[in-house]
Amino acid sequence: MGDNNTPKKIEDSQVSAVIPIPQETGSPSGQNWVKFDEEASRENKNSPAAVITTENVQVNLDRSLSRSTDGNNVAVLDPKPLRNVELPIATVEPIRQGFSNGDIIVTLLPVNTSFPWITPAQFRPELVPEELMAQGLTLTVEEYVQAMELLVNDVRFTMYNVCYKRVLVIWISVAFFVLLGLLFSGLTGLTLFGLGIGWLILNAAAIFLSMYLKFRLQRNLEKCMAHVNKQLLRHKIVLALDDRGKISCHKVNLCFIYMDSAPCIAHLQTAIDQQDRDHSGGWEQRMDITAQDIVIQGSRTTRLSRKQERATLLYLRYLSRWGRDRARGHLQSPPASGGRHCSSLTCPCQFVEEQLHCKPAGSVLDGQGALWWDSKGGAVPGKPYMFEIDVTGGLFEDIFLLNCPHHCVIISSTDLTLDRWTIDVSEGNKNNLGHNTDGFDIIYGQNVTIKNSTVSNQDDCVAINRGQDMLISGMDCTGSHGLSISVGFSKHSFLHNRVANVVIENSVLRDGDNGIHVKTHTDGYLGEIRNITYRNIRMSGIRRFGAQIQQNYPSGSGPPVGNIPITNLTFSNITGTMTGKNSMPVEITCAENACIDWSWSDVSITHAAKRSNCSYVPKGFDC
Repeated sequence: MGDNNTPKKIEDSQVSAVIPIPQETGSPSGQNWVKFDEEASRENKNSPAAVITTENVQVNLDRSLSRSTDGNNVAVLDPKPLRNVELPIATVEPIRQGFSNGDIIVTLLPVNTSFPWITPAQFRPELVPEELMAQGLTLTVEEYVQAMELLVNDVRFTMYNVCYKRVLVIWISVAFFVLLGLLFSGLTGLTLFGLGIGWLILNAAAIFLSMYLKFRLQRNLEKCMAHVNKQLLRHKIVLALDDRGKISCHKVNLCFIYMDSAPCIAHLQTAIDQQDRDHSGGWEQRMDITAQDIVIQGSRTTRLSRKQERATLLYLRYLSRWGRDRARGHLQSPPASGGRHCSSLTCPCQFVEEQLHCKPAGSVLDGQGALWWDSKGGAVPGKPYMFEIDVTGGLFEDIFLLNCPHHCVIISSTDLTLDRWTIDVSEGNKNNLGHNTDGFDIIYGQNVTIKNSTVSNQDDCVAINRGQDMLISGMDCTGSHGLSISVGFSKHSFLHNRVANVVIENSVLRDGDNGIHVKTHTDGYLGEIRNITYRNIRMSGIRRFGAQIQQNYPSGSGPPVGNIPITNLTFSNITGTMTGKNSMPVEITCAENACIDWSWSDVSITHAAKRSNCSYVPKGFDC
């Protein structure tokens, strides 16, 4: 290619480089092109090759990579000796290898900076703190993001951030300006005095309302945090909210605390089981949790008990409070009773026990039934009913009745709800002295609901005599005569002998004489039982009848009477086991044409000594 293409050499330090200098050629377009060595060699193989003088360097790495380049070495002119270059050792902070219960892993601050005193605290789930990825923790990035999204997208969390520390401050500020307006309004005399009194009353009412709102916000936040912490339990992490702000939301922090929950939950379960055996502690009224059974509906309805989950629910109920006190340093260290599962702190199960012991024991009414029990029940006059409810509209909850002398609760009400009652007459089992200790007797009811209640007695768990539109749900009955409908007490009134539109569901009966009992009195006036549904009833250890429907009560042996027909009686998912030599799964004693349109499905009562006996066979049931 001649001298026109001779490269120009530029030397800099120890490294030499060759930069081709473009020259004009005879191209038709008159453009100048840069020709590389390969192109030049193809045009003129006789031209001398350009040699770039370089320095060979060997890098000594922990993971020797030099072997991967051995096969790529090319021959060079005038080789120079290799020089070893040692890379500097990177300074990396040591990774924490383990955590102890109660250790704070990391604290997150809100990310919003604009108007933090107005806008709620904002946290970005996609920003994952590296401390939560430390060795010894099992939380994954995806699970962290999912848990944080549950939190930040929950309206209860947002409402707490915005309102909790401000609602009272805002009202006091408004009330102050209203007072100033009154003082400088120019009003005098009785008018100003009356407005001032009105201001005081309104201000006091608003302060109480603000305190109530703060309580509801705090309670809703605890439910929200429990929902999130349920996702983190298996990773031994507790999420707590620490709110130290008065005006600014930037004082709302999220603390991730290491805590192995398994030992605490196991301890709480043991304590709850003990309380089930000894009601004197009053925990059932103070736990403030609900563990209703799960019902899976389908061609065959299945019911799953959640009693074993009570310890977990109780643990989660108070976990956010424990975490908040841990973040603020309020937990006693070391605890007075010794660290149970935290070496230097009060652990969550100790915290829960302290909270429950500080709460009032609830309404516990002792009827001192032992002074009245004589194994004769109502046959001996003068025994008092323990609790009678005669109201229009009302809610009675968390009531504990102990040792009823006779019938425990008599109901004659409209629009009534009873929730979380406990009736314990188990001491009446001693020497069979307790008798006629009915749990709930509804002598008249309209829109009556009884739910989530426990009865241990020697007679009907629930007995309905008259009324309509009733719901009995979530009952736990021990030693009773069952969930009963008993009609025909009136000798003169059809309306007094009528029960209609009743649903009895999601209940458990154990170790009693009967499971389900529907009975009509042969000596009563005309009446009817219509639209009755029993569903999702589970029983065990029943001694006489799993289900007994009889129109010959009270004799039980005479001919049935059709004065009170039973229409549209529905059974669905009735299961259980029997015990004893006189046990029978189902007995149906109906008068002619007095049992109409019964529909039963998934009725399975096993281990009875005798076969079922039916004078009327419901649709869907093989007697």
